[in-house]
Amino acid sequence: MRLADEGVFGWLFEKEKYLITRSTDWFRAKDFRKHANAVNVIYYLANIKKKLLYIGKANVLGRRVKPGKVHQGMSADWDIFKYDIVKPEFSKLLERIEDHSIRSCAAILSNKKKYPSLKIGDYTLVNRNWKSL
Repeated sequence: MRLADEGVFGWLFEKEKYLITRSTDWFRAKDFRKHANAVNVIYYLANIKKKLLYIGKANVLGRRVKPGKVHQGMSADWDIFKYDIVKPEFSKLLERIEDHSIRSCAAILSNKKKYPSLKIGDYTLVNRNWKSL
């Protein structure tokens, strides 16, 4: 959780040069509707009790994610989320940014794909499908 809160990918956030225009705080799942129209995002779903994390991409967040429903290996009871907004001129790179984010977290957290990891912290990355290098 600390790694996510501190923005592991800080280099992405420099206003003039980089890809991300904004990174949100963590929100409760019950507040999802307020954010459903966010576009060009890398999103993070977490289940605090089960210590699970899922990372994904969406052109429109609310079209990709539905609270209370299983989502790509993440249990339906995820309870918090956050997202990073990618600048429109880089929207074609969403898949690559998503893959980089997943791979970076998989190298740090336990993961479902058996990717080599330091296994720092209590959380498990539940993403199963990302590109092999």
